[in-house]
Amino acid sequence: MMRAALFVVIIAVLVLIGAIATGLLHFSTQPKIPPSAANTTGVAPQSRSFDVQTGSVHVGSRTTTVKVPRLEVKPPSDATSKQSGNGAESQ
Repeated sequence: MMRAALFVVIIAVLVLIGAIATGLLHFSTQPKIPPSAANTTGVAPQSRSFDVQTGSVHVGSRTTTVKVPRLEVKPPSDATSKQSGNGAESQ
């Protein structure tokens, strides 16, 4: 049980690292008002905020025409089979 949980955590970390490395996830932090020892303004200090931008994948379909080669099979004519002789037929 413990091995399976460790395996899942390792896979999740690898997926997260891969998403950040490929640019699928982008994190940017913006500092806010730092807490001060003497807060006289009455405004509560704000914690750091995160802006996460994720990549997107668009899936769609379209109609197109594809040229497919034609294959024609013509049986040999009697004239060419007579020229090859009976030796080719006996093999």
